[in-house]
Amino acid sequence: MNNNLRFEAFYPHSPEQVWKALTDSGALSKWLMPTEFEPRVGFRFSFGSDESARLSKVEGVVLEADRPHRLSYTWQDQEDDGEAGASVVCWTLKPKDGGTLLTLEHRVDAAVNAPMQIEASANWPELLAGPLSAMLLLMDRYPRVPIVYVAEDPESTQEPALARAGFRQEEPK
Repeated sequence: MNNNLRFEAFYPHSPEQVWKALTDSGALSKWLMPTEFEPRVGFRFSFGSDESARLSKVEGVVLEADRPHRLSYTWQDQEDDGEAGASVVCWTLKPKDGGTLLTLEHRVDAAVNAPMQIEASANWPELLAGPLSAMLLLMDRYPRVPIVYVAEDPESTQEPALARAGFRQEEPK
């Protein structure tokens, strides 16, 4: 039995901005899971990391990348130990009312992987409403995501806890 999970969200941001949040590995690493993603058909990627015990590692292959309209990739959750087949995540972006209507479909074979279907039906709505929305607001306000750093001054006599902290942006090239 195949069940398609389908979610829609409207964002007051252009399709290009939403596309960037869905395809830029830096942005994805912040709102979804750590990754070195590239929106290129055939590109193999993973979400999550071996170092993080709290995150399940997901592996995938980009199936479609039609900027800024449609993106799809396979989703193989490693919690299943490879027993269940990969599901497919598909994002569709449509301009609407000065923003973007984002449709997410997650195609899961429920007969093979009911736990993934249950987990995805709970997690995707929260990710769309919270972390993705927040990332879009940050990207809107800061076109180049700021890097948090602690100033390193070898001449300083201050304790590390008292070192200056701030934001730094790379200069445009």
